Amino acid sequence: MTRDDPFYRYDAYGNPLDPASIRRREALRKLKELPVAELFAVAVRAGIYNPDGSLTEPYRDNGEPSKHRPTD
Repeated sequence: MTRDDPFYRYDAYGNPLDPASIRRREALRKLKELPVAELFAVAVRAGIYNPDGSLTEPYRDNGEPSKHRPTD
């Protein structure tokens, strides 16, 4: 996707996005452009992965269920 791709400015129905949605989609675009090693470093800083490559507890299958998600 290029910077002028409609995805970054309009929703699925062609309506203009609000500024917060545009910023989120731009951040996604930048993440997609990162090399894998840099993307992994971002995920470690965000607390998604541990430096050894394992997922942190909130993201593992055996972690505590979210209060916002129904349990099995």
